[in-house]
Amino acid sequence: MRRTTSVTVRAASALLTVAAATAVCAAPAAATALSDTPGRAPALMNECGMGPLATEPAEVMLTCADANDYVDGIVWGLWSADRAVGLGTEHYNQCEPNCAAGTWASRPALIYLDRPAPVPNTPDARFSHSVVATIDGLTSYRP
Repeated sequence: MRRTTSVTVRAASALLTVAAATAVCAAPAAATALSDTPGRAPALMNECGMGPLATEPAEVMLTCADANDYVDGIVWGLWSADRAVGLGTEHYNQCEPNCAAGTWASRPALIYLDRPAPVPNTPDARFSHSVVATIDGLTSYRP
């Protein structure tokens, strides 16, 4: 999994957080999230590109190689064929002095999934990109 962080996108973090939080908060209290693509099957998600495909997982692993970053307790306000937006808690290893001896920290996070890609030999699509917005800025992940 590739992880990139940019200081130049920190200003966009506030905008994304407000927009996505509005979408999440506007969602009615229901078992499933809203969709902005009615009539189209929602894109799916699975753990690090492996395992069963599903919609609206309660947890998303962000760094598959070392499992040092994930978001859990996710409440999805939007889940559609093109994108998904949810709020949860990011848990990450601070890797100080190194990742093996590092301590864990947590912070509120907004997670945005997009770039649905075809799942081979099925009619389904799987989200292939995620962005996590926190107080510290935006981080982009690709499986």
